[in-house]
Amino acid sequence: MSDVHKESDAALIARAKEDPQAFGLLYERYASSIYNYIYYRTSNHHDAEDLTARTFYRALKHISRYVDRGAPFSAYLYRIAHNIVANWYRD
Repeated sequence: MSDVHKESDAALIARAKEDPQAFGLLYERYASSIYNYIYYRTSNHHDAEDLTARTFYRALKHISRYVDRGAPFSAYLYRIAHNIVANWYRD
């Protein structure tokens, strides 16, 4: 089993709060699904890549404030992605 699947999201988030490099495993776990979500809404490969990068940048930037409220970490990422896509359409 790869490192991406060994640790729980909660364990990776706790590590990422102390060591931003640990966030890389969360990125590997969710990048594909977040990219697909954004691509479906933008229909453009380059925009989807850019907005996916923005999503993960924002998640990493604010990881110290993340609080587990019982929803999966992916829900947090999808909410960020949704907001980024909405702002992209407004701009």
